[in-house]
Amino acid sequence: MASESKSVGGRCIATVTNDLVTDQRMQRICDALTEYFDEVLLVGRDSRSPLQTDWSYKTKRLHCRFQKGIIFYAEINLRLWWLLIQKKTATVWAVDLDTLPAAIMARPFNRSQVVYDAHEYFVESPEITNRPFVKKFWSALAHFFIPLANSCVTVGPQLAQLMGNVYKKPFAVIRNVPLPTFGETHTRCISDPPILIYQGALNIGRGLEQTIAALEFLPDVQLWLVGNGDIEYQLQQLAQPYGHRVVFWGRRTPKELVELTKKATIGLNVLENLGLSYYYSLANKAFDYLQAGLPAIHMNFPEYTLFEPAAVLINDLDPKSIANAIVHLLDPDVYSSKSAVAYQLAGQHHWHIEQMLIAPVVRPKNSPYF
Repeated sequence: MASESKSVGGRCIATVTNDLVTDQRMQRICDALTEYFDEVLLVGRDSRSPLQTDWSYKTKRLHCRFQKGIIFYAEINLRLWWLLIQKKTATVWAVDLDTLPAAIMARPFNRSQVVYDAHEYFVESPEITNRPFVKKFWSALAHFFIPLANSCVTVGPQLAQLMGNVYKKPFAVIRNVPLPTFGETHTRCISDPPILIYQGALNIGRGLEQTIAALEFLPDVQLWLVGNGDIEYQLQQLAQPYGHRVVFWGRRTPKELVELTKKATIGLNVLENLGLSYYYSLANKAFDYLQAGLPAIHMNFPEYTLFEPAAVLINDLDPKSIANAIVHLLDPDVYSSKSAVAYQLAGQHHWHIEQMLIAPVVRPKNSPYF
């Protein structure tokens, strides 16, 4: 199978600005890209997380003197550009707007095809959308660089349509779905005590403060937060009155995350409407919950209607609304029904199906740089 599909050849370099160990989407994509290229290299920022040795592709970490702000982005793009112009490359898979400038500016030197992979609507992310000067800066970069990419992909159909209209460039969709992990067992029971799990960054706009507040109405429920982020300390302070009922697991490897999710009862994916990036999001955690057979709570945003048969969609982040949704899912009949549907959907939405959409992206019919 691999020999039949590997019709591109050469080297593919994927570029990110985050931790290589916890970026599950790029781990799956790079593994799939090895079916088309002779060598795949994933490049990210320096991190203390230990790299795995059994990956099918190579990795490289760039040490940056600066760790945040516009100086960091300038430095990492300069380092990426220098790396890219020194390596003969068939394709650069540039993840998000913060690595795209380096890929485009290196193209005259390495004559590579550039694939722009938008994991979010970058200029509408909460960290940017309410900062006018910063947003204007990134918007200018987006309107200049995105149309210059050979191919564009993103994580959901709503974002593909929106960004395609804004940047006058077609976006293919490769959703951030996990590998199938549900195995043979397609039944779940409500754990004692019930465990509500959230996986992802502990950042603003994730509904975490409201979820902690909802525990006041849920005396028997535990909350597991798997990840870290900018508001972790504030969340720890809010959680103090609930003692051991709120567990901060920190950042975990993908394998550890799967095991923790299987032990949980209900998945949590609630966002504040802080911009179009959140409103049109299609989070990978939503699919991870399906693979574990977990009924979940999602916001009533456009992309999450897909999950409604296996979930509860809420319209606001009032703690009482969150608590009511949890109580509803903990009804044994409701839980059993929605868990069964979650397993059905898991069989329809996983990476073994989704990865086939990569082929037309890496083998375009008319690419002047390929």
